[in-house]
Amino acid sequence: MNKIIIFKEKHGDRHFDASTTKKVWAACLKILKERLDDGYWYYVGTPPSADDILTEEQITQLPTENLQVEQSQKRKAYLRAQKSYEREVKFLEDAKQAVETGDGKIAYRLLLNRLDAEYEGFDIQELEEA
Repeated sequence: MNKIIIFKEKHGDRHFDASTTKKVWAACLKILKERLDDGYWYYVGTPPSADDILTEEQITQLPTENLQVEQSQKRKAYLRAQKSYEREVKFLEDAKQAVETGDGKIAYRLLLNRLDAEYEGFDIQELEEA
């Protein structure tokens, strides 16, 4: 059976031949390249500032439990933001490399990891035979 891959974007769906793995990878590579060329799909913000983030040791030395809890939560939020930033940077580096090398398999994997992002979902469907 023939298959199609449907990219569900903001201004409408885009349909590509998905009858072979290579065609799926080619479609993913095309979409990824276009998104990179557009310049607004994958934005990496500034890294979170660690200027006023205390170390675990410093937190344990604070005089009250309330201060310790407050600073511990602040540190955890910073660490989450830092990990998120690092993931964004890694994704962008990998996406650029996939496009530069023409690696559709990596493009597919990268887009698959972003299925839940707004306007980035895709689906592979089988066409019915008449």
